[in-house]
Amino acid sequence: MRRFVLGLLLVIALSGLGLGVPTSAAAATKFKPCSLLTAADFEAVLNAKVTRGGQEGEDTDTQGTPLRGEPLDFCSWILRAGQAGLGAVLWATRAVAPLPQLAAFWYPPKEELARENGVTVESVRLPGAECRIFKNIKVPSLGVAQQTWCLVTSRGLALSLEVTTQAPSPVAPQRVKNLLERASGRLP
Repeated sequence: MRRFVLGLLLVIALSGLGLGVPTSAAAATKFKPCSLLTAADFEAVLNAKVTRGGQEGEDTDTQGTPLRGEPLDFCSWILRAGQAGLGAVLWATRAVAPLPQLAAFWYPPKEELARENGVTVESVRLPGAECRIFKNIKVPSLGVAQQTWCLVTSRGLALSLEVTTQAPSPVAPQRVKNLLERASGRLP
């Protein structure tokens, strides 16, 4: 499990967002993403048990996009489904554009970095969600991992959930979207 936690941190780094010291912009955010998903949600949708949950953090987007300087709140969970370890990270920030435009600048830095490292990237569009599947992520301490990442907008916020698994197949995008719908339903 410890190897998976280290691998998850490397996969989070794939997001292109450094998890550094909270900045004043991030600290000004009054949002708690860990309150949006529960262990029961993960069990119902992914058939996975939370083994370590609800670790919140905050960051500021440093990419050269319209989100630059925006606070990014996140919550991470470690889960287990059968023999496979899973990691989930929920990101929340202000929706600075409609979903298609938001996805157009949210994903490209992540996709570019993934492709540079030999990862296969698949784009999946679902009603109300933009998703990406990152296949065959090679993590030294983890082996090969798969990641499904979906982005939705709701009540002026952008919510993004990445689910990483050690299983040979990625989590279905519809399942990730279902978790985001549950999270959206709990927004203030």
